[in-house]
Amino acid sequence: MKQYEAVEAVAKRIIADGLAQALLLKGSLARKRSDEYSDVDFYAIVRENDLPAFLERRLDYLNAYMPILYHSEADFVGPQIVCVYENGLHFDLYTVTREQLNSFDRIAVLYDPLHLLDDYQPLPLSLSPEEIGKLVGSLCFSALEFHTAYMRQDGLFALRLANHIAADLGMYLRTVYDPEFAKIGLKGFGSHLEDAVRKNYLEILKKLKMETVLEAVQLMFVLLDSYISNLPIKIAEHLNFDFYFYIKRLIMGMGK
Repeated sequence: MKQYEAVEAVAKRIIADGLAQALLLKGSLARKRSDEYSDVDFYAIVRENDLPAFLERRLDYLNAYMPILYHSEADFVGPQIVCVYENGLHFDLYTVTREQLNSFDRIAVLYDPLHLLDDYQPLPLSLSPEEIGKLVGSLCFSALEFHTAYMRQDGLFALRLANHIAADLGMYLRTVYDPEFAKIGLKGFGSHLEDAVRKNYLEILKKLKMETVLEAVQLMFVLLDSYISNLPIKIAEHLNFDFYFYIKRLIMGMGK
């Protein structure tokens, strides 16, 4: 598979250069959930003193696989190059010190002669009860903005907000059916839903178009409400029910 060919080529070039202390993978490759369309989340652990030299050579390392079609720079957990190769492979190269490497998600160790990763204990990508409460709050706020846009007949913005609500709803559903990977959101999520829930959710998504966007948002609240009414206490105590029920009444009263 091209992902592993790229990983091997880039890793060999980096190891030969001698600036990296360790190399590892995260993402779907490390979770054993990859397929031919997966991207590569490749991490290099580098000493603080070696960072400037390593950062200057990142494109050389990446070109060890094949010519790069597109690249950009970002700073997520550390300096990052987002790279797309001529064969369409998306490869992310992250550069971190050992202290910067967070423990979220599983890893696959590629190179670790100093045993820096022997004590790595992966944390699940689940949401805490407090984070779930904030997620519902975010969904409700987007619904408030949707109400304003829809009533102003700003259809394009209303449709965009409806998609935000749908994404938050999907993440919430993942906290129920695939909680270990809730922070991934909708990515690869459909296969983890119960058949009846998947069918219901997909039917809602089909209505995310200008003519039926209000119906879609109202159905989202119908679906969400079936879970809100049975929340565990540890989650319920982090949810602003007054705001939730206000927004629910606002949305369900639209179009009448």
